[in-house]
Amino acid sequence: MDLGTMSGVPPRYAPDMVRFYTSLMREIGQHADPSKPELLSPHVALWKDAPVSLVVASALFFFRWLVERRIFPRLFQKFDARKRAKLSENAFYTIFYICSFAFGVSVYSRENWSVQFMSKEKMFDLFTDYPPAMSTDLRFYYLAQLGFYIGCLVFLNMDTRRSDYVQYIIHHAATTILVSGSYVTGYVRVGVIVLILHDVGDIFLYGAKTMHYLGLAPFDTILFVIFMVVFYISRLVFLPRVVYATVLETFLIAAMDPQFNEWVMYWHVYTLHWFVFCVLLCVLIVLHTFWFNLILRVAYREVMQPGKISQDGDIRSDSERLTVIRGPGADNECSTVFSDLVRPAVHDMAPQKSPEEPSAPQHTPLRSSERRKCHAARDAYLACVDTVAGDTDEKNKACSDEWTQFQADCPATWVSYFIKQHVQKKQFAQWEAAVNQKPA
Repeated sequence: MDLGTMSGVPPRYAPDMVRFYTSLMREIGQHADPSKPELLSPHVALWKDAPVSLVVASALFFFRWLVERRIFPRLFQKFDARKRAKLSENAFYTIFYICSFAFGVSVYSRENWSVQFMSKEKMFDLFTDYPPAMSTDLRFYYLAQLGFYIGCLVFLNMDTRRSDYVQYIIHHAATTILVSGSYVTGYVRVGVIVLILHDVGDIFLYGAKTMHYLGLAPFDTILFVIFMVVFYISRLVFLPRVVYATVLETFLIAAMDPQFNEWVMYWHVYTLHWFVFCVLLCVLIVLHTFWFNLILRVAYREVMQPGKISQDGDIRSDSERLTVIRGPGADNECSTVFSDLVRPAVHDMAPQKSPEEPSAPQHTPLRSSERRKCHAARDAYLACVDTVAGDTDEKNKACSDEWTQFQADCPATWVSYFIKQHVQKKQFAQWEAAVNQKPA
């Protein structure tokens, strides 16, 4: 078979294309050096690189603990415990994604390759010199991102549970595998572009949420609209273009130049991890399509009912509506009910119920330290009420300080639950005493 005749314009129809590329790859493999290359990139040193990602994950975990437990609570003292927790969570992510995006763009701008999303030309630079060498900055950026996504699997259990918690687990797991897999198998250029495209939209998402909790309307809505546009362009226009280049243009380039790079020469060695890489990229696009549907629903609600996003609570809080209160005495204060469908960065943006529809009380799960503080305030208030003699007005007046602290440290639903529980216990004790005093 003549490679020169095969490297012309590929056939148009799918069956012919499959036969064409299969024959082409088989012919290229016959002319390749019989000594197979290593499956992993020679530019990777796992024993040296892996600790960097683990250190970054640990550092980010400590930094988040520091800002959420020590710094932000002091800055947001005027807000209640529920809102402080949400503010701290979203402010942390806003700061991280700003830094991550700036670092990624800085690294990309200093590389000797580039991509043109709007050009009809093939993205040759993504695949030249496979597997490509990595600069020190690119290596550290990649390992830092891997550390972050490893940490995100832990952060998900610290964050407010959302209705699409499962989708977000899938998203972070797929991204972690993509980042680590592309690093060790030589697809780092594609990976850098994918990471930057993810970071830019998340800045506006978490920025909008932070603005909302600070009460800075209409800036939250403005940032949300910007986020919607950026999300569509970055994840549903530019990202599919990169996926198309990875899935199809690799073979188109091979058809044009069978000696283009080492991947083409040893396609039979690299095809398996290329296939896994492409599948995971397609999973991300499916998740982004699902999340963009939720974004459009929020946008439609805002157009039909202006100001709805700013008035209704968290612009991502539909999943919070699904939170079922089990009561403070349960092992876990909340259990999350999520939809049966299988997203970070818009993982909870479905529209809320309209105000006239009844909904169950809701609150954000408290951390263990906050629960202990709430229980201490409860015990102090109830002890005061039990020790003060007199009618209800006298008890309320004598225990006003304890009551104020009780309301400040506990969610409103917990306050109602504790009081109702206390009254029921006292009524039961009175009934039991009355029964025991009856003559046999």
